[in-house]
Amino acid sequence: MSIPSLIDDWISRGELFCLLPWLPSIKPARLIYVSRTVRAFIDSGDDRAGYLHADLDSFIGGDLITASMTPRKAGKAYMGLLHPTDDGIWDIRSRDPSPALRLLGGFARKDAFVGLVLYARKSLGAFGDRAWGVATTDCKAEWRRRFHPYSPFTGDDLHDYISNSSRVD
Repeated sequence: MSIPSLIDDWISRGELFCLLPWLPSIKPARLIYVSRTVRAFIDSGDDRAGYLHADLDSFIGGDLITASMTPRKAGKAYMGLLHPTDDGIWDIRSRDPSPALRLLGGFARKDAFVGLVLYARKSLGAFGDRAWGVATTDCKAEWRRRFHPYSPFTGDDLHDYISNSSRVD
């Protein structure tokens, strides 16, 4: 089986969902798949969940995405590659309003992100804190559970991951 076949299988089981844009005027240019837990939060009706969905619509709609491929150098970027980089785990940053959120996941292929775990940014502490290691380990375990023996897609250039993107590091 390939990753796309496994994604289809998990979707049929109700464990992964292809996130659709909140606004019907947004025409999908990229894909975001989310776990059941992430989807439950997005569908919760919580105001913060609506802001997260709007942030994810930027990715889905093909907006310019700023990203860092150097851990801890993302600054104000939309997303960043986490340490260790060979694992292919990224975070999408939803900053406003407070509390800031981080959606961790990996790329199934170019322009197809799979968001598996969601954290309040403040719960992760400073970069390098144990909580970051736990978060990336949880994400890797969720990836393995769904896609073993396949690892997240990796590349040498940001454009290998995301069309219409700009590297900030």
